[in-house]
Amino acid sequence: MRILSVTAQRPDSTGSGVCLTELVRGFDRLGQMQAVLCGLGSEDGAAFPEGVGCFPVRYETDRLPYPVLGISFKPYILLPLFLRLKECCLIRMNSLLVVIVRKQQGF
Repeated sequence: MRILSVTAQRPDSTGSGVCLTELVRGFDRLGQMQAVLCGLGSEDGAAFPEGVGCFPVRYETDRLPYPVLGISFKPYILLPLFLRLKECCLIRMNSLLVVIVRKQQGF
């Protein structure tokens, strides 16, 4: 089986990211072919088992100059951040996803 896990958040910093990482580890122990598409900051890394493809959408860069989205923000920070996410941010995120997916069509 080939499994693609997708999250816009850091895979090791939020509840859903930690859950995703543990699922990836479990499927790896079962010998499943996997890749993860996730949100990471410009300097962040991800710790997945060897052989699991990690394809990050890099935030905090010229192409996507926003912090990595996630519910780990304090509520008073989260709401204004989401209110500022305008269509241009979503278009940038979509275009980066298209580039990443096209590069990995062989998965």
